[in-house]
This record gives sequence, C-alpha cells and structure tokens, in this order.
Amino acid sequence: MNPLSCGVVFAVVLLCCCATPQKERDQKFTGSLSTALSSKRDTASRLHVVGIATRPLDAQMESEVRAAGLEMSLVNEHLLRATGTPAQVRAFASFEWIEKIDLDPEHKFDPSLKLKISQLRRAESKERISVIGKCAKPISADFRKELEATGANIGSAIGDIFTAEVSVRELYALAALDAVSFFQLAQNNVR
Repeated sequence: MNPLSCGVVFAVVLLCCCATPQKERDQKFTGSLSTALSSKRDTASRLHVVGIATRPLDAQMESEVRAAGLEMSLVNEHLLRATGTPAQVRAFASFEWIEKIDLDPEHKFDPSLKLKISQLRRAESKERISVIGKCAKPISADFRKELEATGANIGSAIGDIFTAEVSVRELYALAALDAVSFFQLAQNNVR
C-alpha cells in the first residue's frame, strides 16, 4: 500500500471511530444556533458563539479549539467564546467535552448586566448575581424545572418574568435556552 492510500485509510478510520456522530453533535446546538447554521449559505460568514464545557478548560482543550481554526477567548473555566465559520462551529461541536453551543447570548443582556459580568471576570469572582429574566412564553411548572436544570436558583415567576440568583456560568446556560429572551441586573445588585 502506498503512503497516500495509508493516509486516506487512517483518516477514514479516525473519522469513523473518533468523530462525534452528526446527530449527537447537532443536539449540542440550541435552536437559534441551528437556525443560524442552516441559514448561513455563505461559508465565509462568521458566527460568534459560546460553548459550555463539561469540565474546566485546560491547555489541551484550548489547543483543540485553535486547531479547528476558531478564534477564542475564555469567559470562565467552563465557558468560552469562539468565532468561526459555520464549518468551524460544527467542528467545535464534535469535541466530546462540549456540552452545549449557542449564539453568543450577550445580546440578551442589558448593559448593566454586561458591566457586572465584566467586573466579576476581572476580579475572578464566583459571586452569584440577582437577575430578572423575560421569556417568550409563560413560565409553567415544567418550564420552571427546565430553568432550574441550569443550576440557577429561580425565585419568583409571574407570567413570562422570573427572578434568579445565578453564577456567570448559570446565566449563560439560562441564556442558551431559546425561550429566554432577555436579562437585566436586579436592582439589589446596583451599587
């Protein structure tokens, strides 16, 4: 067997054995990201996404992201922001340590909340913050369980508005839910 065919065989074996199956990979995308990926016909267009890792990020994981061609920056030990083409974002989802990927949810945050997150990152603080969230649908008992599954401590819920105590990671997990449309910093956080 010539070296070229050996390389091709190795690549096929590697893809078959190590790659995350497409269905499993696609389940890591939120609805809004799935829509964005399917609507991006231009392969040169760039998407800004946030990935939630199943374990704290390390140097090996960072090098895998960079090797996939994505520009990245850390948000905290479990969150990273990445920018890349639709194909690069799909490759990002194939990493087994990626739990969920969404369009960068900061568009759902009001300016005071963005500032608070920035301050917490600079101070490397694990402080929980109080937020008010608005949803695209009323908060039923089942939907409340979905919100709480992110780790957030959900307080009161009236109609489509809720209050929560969250870490930055939990806030990003909440924002990854398609039905959650907006967050603002609760008044007790304003100093």
